[in-house]
Amino acid sequence: MKAKHCIAILLLVIATLCRGDAAEARSVVADLAIRSIDIDHNFAGIDILLFGARNDVGDIVVVVRGPEEDYVVRKKARVAGVWVNRYSQEFKNVNGFYAVATSRSLKEVNNDQLLEKLGVGVSHVPIHSTEATANEAEFREALIRSKQKKNLYSTEPAAVTFWGDTLFRTVLTFPKNILKGQYTAEVYLFNDGQLTAVQTTPLGVNKIGFEAFVYDMAYRYPVLYGIVSVMLALLAGWVASVVFQR
Repeated sequence: MKAKHCIAILLLVIATLCRGDAAEARSVVADLAIRSIDIDHNFAGIDILLFGARNDVGDIVVVVRGPEEDYVVRKKARVAGVWVNRYSQEFKNVNGFYAVATSRSLKEVNNDQLLEKLGVGVSHVPIHSTEATANEAEFREALIRSKQKKNLYSTEPAAVTFWGDTLFRTVLTFPKNILKGQYTAEVYLFNDGQLTAVQTTPLGVNKIGFEAFVYDMAYRYPVLYGIVSVMLALLAGWVASVVFQR
């Protein structure tokens, strides 16, 4: 980002905090450098700057949540000497992406009950099964590990750094395999274990070009997509056989 853009951003944040409205100035304001991500065949992930300012003392925690989807987690077991998917657990409305950034560790916020209620921190991600079972926690942890291996869930919080006592920034990393949909960046201000302010900023992820056409067909017309895929596979096989015969 160019220096003049950074200066303009800082002036905007300071003006928002200090303006003399009838209501009190907000305790925290934040924004994203960009609010839309376009994905094409060349997309390899992106880093986005989140910046802001606090008008009160406290710790800054940023949580980014991606679009919700349903997941089924399966566990293999040996049956007659063969490993098969024997057990499963279904989870509804799970965030497809989840990232955290903090100015201090979440333990230092010193209110684990509040963090759990807000769904702040990977250990508090709201993942609930459709039917409670004795092994629900095991399947939940397996789902989180799977997301972390794909870089879709944080393994460790990123750092929120301060410029002086008021201005703060962090860099949010989005991998190349992020899902299309609506994301939110939530900025929390905690003071002495209590939540004193929160702001939510939207972020849209869109597919463009041929990838968008294929994606929309797969989700809007799954039967047609399946037929076209089979036909293309048969055509490719026929072309290959003709080439090799020659």
